[in-house]
Amino acid sequence: SAERTNNWKCASEENSGEWSAVAYYAAKALSEKLGVTVGIIGCNLGGTSASCWMPRADLEEYASLRPYLDDYDNAVKGKTIEEMIREYDEYVEYHTAWEKRMQKCYQEIPDVKWAEVLEICGENRYPGPMNIKSPFRPAGTYETMLQRVMPYTIRGFWYYQGENDDMRPETYYTLLTAMIKRWRHDFEDDTMPFILHQLPAFCYEDAVDAKNWCRIREAQMDVYRTVKNTGINVILDCGEFANI
Repeated sequence: SAERTNNWKCASEENSGEWSAVAYYAAKALSEKLGVTVGIIGCNLGGTSASCWMPRADLEEYASLRPYLDDYDNAVKGKTIEEMIREYDEYVEYHTAWEKRMQKCYQEIPDVKWAEVLEICGENRYPGPMNIKSPFRPAGTYETMLQRVMPYTIRGFWYYQGENDDMRPETYYTLLTAMIKRWRHDFEDDTMPFILHQLPAFCYEDAVDAKNWCRIREAQMDVYRTVKNTGINVILDCGEFANI
């Protein structure tokens, strides 16, 4: 239903609040410099792995990327489609109510620690069960979102992601280069510019820092150095401690 109501909108205080800020400011600068209208297609979902944005066949090509598929296959083993749908719908109902409690908690106690939030609001079950209805499954957003705008006539990609692959930093270079190759193939232009946004500085105040974000940044920089027609924005100074 959301897809049927999609339409172009002009930039304004009323319309731009939900847009990508990175894309908005880049498009604004390009439009002013080139003297042309620049459109933004927002095809994104917070909390996703790069593995969500490429087909399963691509993940199967690389032995180092198989763990993404193994995680999913083990999670759905022995479950029927009906069971998985019911399981995910129950989670959505729970999480919707939990988020309302969480937001109220932060409004009433702005400096509350995450552990205290969990004590007050109950278990945080995000991102929910990994199954056929989860948007965070491998190839999930590729199939349900990205493919829906292929091969729209575009001039390049702004890509800002990496947090949700920090558990596997050693394979992120392979994952990201495979994804770029796939997108360029699907949009029928192997020279399509791809602008990366490196991860900012960030750490939860009451969580152990696994020191993986620096390794993701290193992989992002390696992609910029080795993959043609890519750019990178270094934003290490733009993060906010304890506030993603």
